[in-house]
Amino acid sequence: MNNINKAFDERNIPYNDIDPEMRELIYVLNFQLNLKTDYCCYGHDEYQETIVVFNSSVKDSDILNLAERLASEKIVTEINGFRFYGFGEFNKCVIEDEDHNLVTNWNYQFPNPIFEGDLRTKCKFKEIFMENLLDIVKEI
Repeated sequence: MNNINKAFDERNIPYNDIDPEMRELIYVLNFQLNLKTDYCCYGHDEYQETIVVFNSSVKDSDILNLAERLASEKIVTEINGFRFYGFGEFNKCVIEDEDHNLVTNWNYQFPNPIFEGDLRTKCKFKEIFMENLLDIVKEI
């Protein structure tokens, strides 16, 4: 059992339910930055977006600090001779919890450039972007 798997297991977080591509990011957000997440999806076809949904306990100020840090790093993702700038977007949402109460939470979405049906290029973009993103969040 690796350290990431062990950390999730100790907190009863179903490691195998997390998309493999998202595990390291979710680990860093939850256990190094103390930004509790509720859900994530890597998006496995050209129409699905990559998203992280934070727990409603995460403070606005913590999300804004993370967004400011990502913005200051000027993430550049290069693929097929093109450069994409930006860190994605954070959105505050109102959702209904399991007790049917309205709560607010934040979600984070990767940038979603259009590659005209070229799924391989989009997958490669996400892979490169994730590497760049992880390099930054690990240093926060």
